[in-house]
Amino acid sequence: GGFWAFDLTAPTSIEAVSSKQTALSAPTASVVTYQFPARGNLPPLKWVWYDGSMEPVLPPEFDGQKLPENGTFIIGSKATVSAHPNYFTIRIIPETKMQALASSLPPKTLPRVPGGDHFAEWVTACKGGIAAGANFEYSSRLTEMVLLSNVAVRARHRIEWDSAAMKVTNYPAANEFITKQYRGGFGV
Repeated sequence: GGFWAFDLTAPTSIEAVSSKQTALSAPTASVVTYQFPARGNLPPLKWVWYDGSMEPVLPPEFDGQKLPENGTFIIGSKATVSAHPNYFTIRIIPETKMQALASSLPPKTLPRVPGGDHFAEWVTACKGGIAAGANFEYSSRLTEMVLLSNVAVRARHRIEWDSAAMKVTNYPAANEFITKQYRGGFGV
């Protein structure tokens, strides 16, 4: 999806706002803001995740349309797009702008899951076919990003992340959520 399309690696900072959270349970709603560094010729990127009852302010291009129940907005310098949760469809909003730009859209360059069937893609990869799109090289980076939101939520503090060292650098107390002490013989 978007994580892959924007060639993202680990975020450099994560800040979370959440509601009704306890030491034993996840929050009922949260907003997590990730800051990603520049990547090659791509500029730094801000990614904001909303869940539960937290909802973003709709971009003006929505012009009174209802917020989709699930999905992604990509707000760029030239257009805003709305993407299906699995990125099967991506549409410039409003639709009139999509129609006006339809003939000048860039070609699709990222590989697609054949028929949208992730299970069949996985089975094909297991049988020696092309690696699944969610292979470990990709999914480990995505998982790192998602788990860092849990660290920021639990720390209740903006955290700065050093991926190479696997360490929060600005708020040492948050490092207790990165790993735990394993019993003898059960280390990772």
